[in-house]
Amino acid sequence: MEIVADIIAGLGLFFIGVRSIGTHMKQMTGARFRRWVAWATGHHVSAALVGTAAGVVTQSSNAVTFIGVSLVTSGMITPVRALPVLAWANVGTALLVFLATLDIHIAVLFLLGAVGFCYYFGLNERERGRHLIGALYGVGMLFFGVWLIKQGARPMKDLESVRAFIRFSAQSQLLPFVAGLLLTLVIQSSSTMSAIAVTMAAAGVLTLDQTLMIVLGSNIGSGLSTFLLSGNLTGVGRQLAFVQLAIKSLGVVLLLPVLLLAQAAEARGGVSVLARLGGTTAEQVAVAFLMLQVVSALSAGLLSRVLITMAGRLFPPSVGDVLSKPHFIYEQALDEPETALDLVEREQARVLAFLPRLLDPLRAAEVDGTPYQHKELLAACTNVVGECAGFIDRLMSRTPSHGALERVMSVRARNELLVHMMDGCHDFVDWLEDAFPEPAAHTLRASLVEGLCTVLLVLSDAVQDGDHDYAIALALTSDRASVMEGVRAGFIGSERGLGPESQTRLLPATSVFERVIWLANRYAIALDRQSASAGGRHPVGALPAA
Repeated sequence: MEIVADIIAGLGLFFIGVRSIGTHMKQMTGARFRRWVAWATGHHVSAALVGTAAGVVTQSSNAVTFIGVSLVTSGMITPVRALPVLAWANVGTALLVFLATLDIHIAVLFLLGAVGFCYYFGLNERERGRHLIGALYGVGMLFFGVWLIKQGARPMKDLESVRAFIRFSAQSQLLPFVAGLLLTLVIQSSSTMSAIAVTMAAAGVLTLDQTLMIVLGSNIGSGLSTFLLSGNLTGVGRQLAFVQLAIKSLGVVLLLPVLLLAQAAEARGGVSVLARLGGTTAEQVAVAFLMLQVVSALSAGLLSRVLITMAGRLFPPSVGDVLSKPHFIYEQALDEPETALDLVEREQARVLAFLPRLLDPLRAAEVDGTPYQHKELLAACTNVVGECAGFIDRLMSRTPSHGALERVMSVRARNELLVHMMDGCHDFVDWLEDAFPEPAAHTLRASLVEGLCTVLLVLSDAVQDGDHDYAIALALTSDRASVMEGVRAGFIGSERGLGPESQTRLLPATSVFERVIWLANRYAIALDRQSASAGGRHPVGALPAA
């Protein structure tokens, strides 16, 4: 029982350490790390170095894959530039396997003691040191867990049941391979599973051949785990998860025949290639794990175009993937502020044109063609507006001229209005998406939907036409408070026959309707003022009271 308790406790501490290291390291690197990745992935060699560093930092190819998904989805890098990062991140995770071969438990105890003193004196409460101390705590837990596993596993090699299992599994190379694959699906990390196998091999529980087959199986299991975790993604996200699975599989396909031939040669009296390298069984397995990841990365580099093309055909980009990428803004445009502002305004006009389509779930019968999925379109618009916000902030840091600065502030204000209008449309759909039981409620719902859609279309048309005439948009979006109060008073009365559920949903919907109209009015006024300033005329509208 003590053996089982030591191993379970060791595994628990090991998993705590892995999760803590990944969580705190990602917090330490954050936005700066993402910007660095976008800059460094322009060349294959630098992208490989970035991927290796990311693997060392996170010790999780899953984490690096999904970071890559977010970078590609946001348009910061392309899938081709992301592939070497994903491939070489697997090489970086080999550090964990090598560290598992070392006997450093005395150093780990000192580390845990130092971290404990940091917590006692409140150093972890400071913003600058919080995540570093958390990461060091994770390192201590990880290696203390490895030491516990070793302590618990050492007596196992003398148990008859364990010896019987080893003899049974030695009859088939498939059993340890499948065990490594299935356990990695649960653990979700090939380096973690390989480190555990190395620890068991160091304790004499597993043979070299069994451990190597577990390592190969865990590599496939890790890629499959990433692919399964991406089940809720579409387009580019699913493509990169498939590419990671293909990268992991390439190394196994190339090395498995070599390993089987080497084992057959050993059975005839030959000497293992790994044994010629010297070192303990654990060190030999660590070298084999590193070789597996390097072979996978090099093969992926040679077949990068093939892998990306295959992934694109199997998982074509979704509508959201296409819409969520900015079509006009690009980094080099920041050198010319006026041009950059023109591009931002075109991007904003593109998002504004999609606002009426956010209401597609409420008016599917009136939509020409296939209605958009509300959540997918909202996420795409949100991403584009976020890219515009970052672009505007970077433009402001370039210290544009006074005239350009005024326009920058106007563009920035309109970007924030777009965010609030998108939120309003989302709330509007939430309140009115389900059908109403009463005909009167259904009629009012239809009127609200068509009214809001018309206003947004008119505002979008005024921007798209380029004639800078916002009079109609201003007239339609003028103060509607008195009208809406009359509407509310009319349907609250019992004579309209509306039940409590309908009233509960319609009342907030009218408030959201009024808010979006008010935001659209401010957007039109901001455009009219900018146009008037550029043309030397007086603006048509005046800002309404907040």
